[in-house]
Amino acid sequence: MNVEAGSIYINEVCAYTKLTLSDVDSLRLSINKVFFDFTQYLHRMIVCVTSQSEDENVVSKRLNKVPSAFESTVSTYCNTKDSSGMSASISAQTGSLIAIIKATNDEDKRLIKSVRKDFISNSNIFCSYFSELSSDWPVESASSLYEKFIDSVINSVQSRMIHNWNADVIAFDNCVSIMNKIADMITNILIKSLLSVK
Repeated sequence: MNVEAGSIYINEVCAYTKLTLSDVDSLRLSINKVFFDFTQYLHRMIVCVTSQSEDENVVSKRLNKVPSAFESTVSTYCNTKDSSGMSASISAQTGSLIAIIKATNDEDKRLIKSVRKDFISNSNIFCSYFSELSSDWPVESASSLYEKFIDSVINSVQSRMIHNWNADVIAFDNCVSIMNKIADMITNILIKSLLSVK
């Protein structure tokens, strides 16, 4: 019986690799956890910056552990030589996100524009690894999702600055939804890439 992940049949992967169905499920769960942690601590970072909380440095350090967690997950299941490059790209994305949260809180429009551009550039570099793994990687969709993501982060910060909690929740719910989509896209491409490993 086929176990489908998006348009990918997992049993094909298991037939061509040493992975079991349990391994593939673990890969998906592990990737989802990495992105869950990413969004969880990103929002805590927004709260810290906008409220001038004393735990800002602690949350920042935890947020910056996400890239190594992603690299570890990819290396464990896929053994791709690009895992360190992917990790470096996520690290650059994270740095840009922290910078744009602070720039938005400081209402520095010029810096917001500059950092937003950096984030999108770093995101495109990150996505390039997956387009190399498979021609099925949706380049334009991924780029659009990352642009919507960074704009939703900015909206979240701006909403908290004026104490519009409902708008903050809506903006960050959008961030979470986008990251869930990206996590699924990444997992499906990683799984599909394993079909070429015999």
